[in-house]
Amino acid sequence: PIYSSAILRQKGIPHRLLEGIILTHVHADHDGGCFQMLLEEKRLMLITTPTIFNSFLRKFCALSGYHADFLRQLMVYQPVVIGEPFQFMGAAFVFHYSLHTIPTVGFQAFYAGRSIAFSGDHLNHPDTFQCLFDK
Repeated sequence: PIYSSAILRQKGIPHRLLEGIILTHVHADHDGGCFQMLLEEKRLMLITTPTIFNSFLRKFCALSGYHADFLRQLMVYQPVVIGEPFQFMGAAFVFHYSLHTIPTVGFQAFYAGRSIAFSGDHLNHPDTFQCLFDK
């Protein structure tokens, strides 16, 4: 979220503990804090699909005036492939596309015999679901 750096500082969580950020999609409530962290902190791994990564670069080049080459130097980009396990920090992540107005990923994470699922974001609009169902 936006102001992630300030929230972490307020909670006493040092940034050096962060190894990476999963970017689910390019909306301000999901990517604003990511951009801020990349500008303020150490190089972090940015984990997402090529489509979402390229959208992120285009957006923040336009908003900041920085060249894409400069922004790429602020991060270590880790592309993921939909449906293929990605190993990170001892956990296995399996990404999937989510129903949303723009390209969005969710994931399942598996670690030490436990798992969690994250939708990434979702479109909660019953009329849209009905339209899709009717097709």
